[in-house]
Amino acid sequence: SVTASGTVTNDDTATTASALTLDLTTAGNTLTGAATDDYVDGSLDGSNQTLTSSDTIDGGAGTDTLFAEINGSGTYTPTVTNVEVMQGLFSATGSISLLKSSGVTTFENLDSTAAVSFTNIPSAAGVTLKGSNSAQNVTLGFTAAAGVGTSDSISVELSNVTGGTYSLALIETVNVESNDTANDITLSGSKITTVNATGAQNLTLNTLPSAVATLDASALTGTITATLSKTAGGT
Repeated sequence: SVTASGTVTNDDTATTASALTLDLTTAGNTLTGAATDDYVDGSLDGSNQTLTSSDTIDGGAGTDTLFAEINGSGTYTPTVTNVEVMQGLFSATGSISLLKSSGVTTFENLDSTAAVSFTNIPSAAGVTLKGSNSAQNVTLGFTAAAGVGTSDSISVELSNVTGGTYSLALIETVNVESNDTANDITLSGSKITTVNATGAQNLTLNTLPSAVATLDASALTGTITATLSKTAGGT
């Protein structure tokens, strides 16, 4: 007979779930993500837009991203939940409405060749607007309920943005970060009173909104170019 002795070890390792890529089609879509950082791809199907008001998207847990190409002229109102990042590449006059959506905190303008519009955003808390490789106007439209406070603040992160007016109604403080290359935008918003500039690249803000009393560029290592139009109380 043979007697064996030894130690049994378990070399099995837990597997990590892979993030999902979920594709929109030109028909109405119902898509559900997993507990991962999922990506919903709303690229054009040929020349046809795939994001529509008939879409229902639930990103699930994780930090999820919805990318949409907008080449139509309508207002598109998908139902979006548990998606934290919404990216738009706009080539026509359409807009994305968040009237039936919640949870999006980062909005991105990616290489757009037409004006960018996100409307009916239900909350300004924690919102970041990113712009890259574009000179187009950008509008973030908040609901009246989102802008009832007197200290609403958002961040604007720029990379190779060479123009455009960034319309930010109902917001009091705008924190602008200039990255990668020199950036140039004009801010618009009757409630904006404070602008803080950071980043390592030169930043041009042109003529600031008339209510802006404070422009703080102490944390910007690049050069700031801006005109403070408020005649009294500016710093």
